[in-house]
Amino acid sequence: MSNDGYILDIDYIYGYFAEQAPVNLRLALLSKGIANNISGSSSYLELGFGQGLTLAINAATSRGEYYGTDFNPSQVAAARRLMEATGRDIKLFDQSFEEFARRTDLPQFDIIALHGIWSWVSDDSRAAIVQIAKNNLKPGGILYVSYNTNPGWSPATPMRHLLREYARRAATGSLMQKAEQSLDFVDSIMQAGARYFVDNPGLQQRLDRMRASDKTYVLHEYFNENWHPMSFIDISEMLSEAKLSYAASANLLDNIDSLSIPESARRIIDALPDENLRQMTRDFFVGQQFRRDIFQKGVRSISGRELREEVNSQSFVLVDALAPPPSKILTSAGEAQLLEGIYGPVVQAILSDLNQDISASSISDRLSGTDISFWQVWEALLVLTGAGWLSPKSDCSDLPDVIDATRSLNREIVNRSVYSEQIKVLASHKTAAGISYSRIEQMLMYCYNRGSEDPCGSVLEMLDAEGEKILSQGDVVEDHDAALVVLSQIWGNMKDTKLDLVLV
Repeated sequence: MSNDGYILDIDYIYGYFAEQAPVNLRLALLSKGIANNISGSSSYLELGFGQGLTLAINAATSRGEYYGTDFNPSQVAAARRLMEATGRDIKLFDQSFEEFARRTDLPQFDIIALHGIWSWVSDDSRAAIVQIAKNNLKPGGILYVSYNTNPGWSPATPMRHLLREYARRAATGSLMQKAEQSLDFVDSIMQAGARYFVDNPGLQQRLDRMRASDKTYVLHEYFNENWHPMSFIDISEMLSEAKLSYAASANLLDNIDSLSIPESARRIIDALPDENLRQMTRDFFVGQQFRRDIFQKGVRSISGRELREEVNSQSFVLVDALAPPPSKILTSAGEAQLLEGIYGPVVQAILSDLNQDISASSISDRLSGTDISFWQVWEALLVLTGAGWLSPKSDCSDLPDVIDATRSLNREIVNRSVYSEQIKVLASHKTAAGISYSRIEQMLMYCYNRGSEDPCGSVLEMLDAEGEKILSQGDVVEDHDAALVVLSQIWGNMKDTKLDLVLV
């Protein structure tokens, strides 16, 4: 533990959080008609960067100025290896937020980002975060903050408290062993019919998910000393001390009210006079557990011709041409069916020529003989992006230094795949963000990059040497020839769709 009550004994997972990519933050603001100054050259600070994967990918795929601090020195050391692979001058510190807030040599930032950190630190650390934003965020700059929130976490709060207290007072052994014993204990009192769990039956599913999750994640999520789910309004009022106001959700689908708010709720929420109260009330309707919010120092809405020009300048990339387009999506309000009369023609227009630009204006031009409006096309592109079928296109994709930095970082990641499956994304110069690639896909790239004439056979040899097996639809593939068929299918799909999105 640190003096802030945060677990230091076990490093955090190599998580990648696409919402923090500047290109995605810009699109989220644009989806709400909010003016911003985000570009491929933005100055960016990440507070609590963990293993540094998100920060490294953001830095490699842009020309921005990047800073980060994380008080766990072993994580800073690990992150530095990734940063060095990019060739970028990324400035890393192993200071607490309180120490960092006292620095006088920091620039003014366009973006300050922190993922999850807010919920797991002390009041003093949160005050330091506010101070950093107050002193070092430009007017018009944004703060991205994600956090556990009530009311969604309210039923599970006592269970989390019981888990931690059992680990602290009764469990023995390592932190991992204590976590396992605590999970067993809570499960035993569930099975014994404890009234609290009878009254809150959803907690059994949560416990089952915890058992199936990476135990490093579970330790950091549930066993820190500080753990503070808060309501949106409490956080908004704290951030107002830094002149920050709510601008948008970093979750694109949450910005589309017709999809993310139950119809019965919209009239009630729309009638409320205050944005903070509207957001808090919305959380009650959808049972919000985790928010991904963008606050801005000076929110300015744009509309009319200015908004249309901004929208026209935004292009998109098809992430996987072989993946079927979504017909329905899961939002905060539940499952939503996409209207075939709109999404069918939009998807067809995208797939009709994969070499063409994908933008609201180009797709709208191709649908000029239909009843589908420009703004309906724009919303469809946002929804398809929120569903993961599209991604916003980077303005820096053709820059030589971006290409070099992205390729260098990806080679470092792919080289690690030979002995580790910790990192499950690669940096894309085309999207200025990370794209999911499994360990097997990365190993195929590794062998191909090393000049193997048979990447599938080479990967199978490496796996056999380690006593590892290929999985297909969750089942172990024991037969050698069958495993080669599975690998060949994966490699064929990659060559047809995903290889042009990354450089290795």
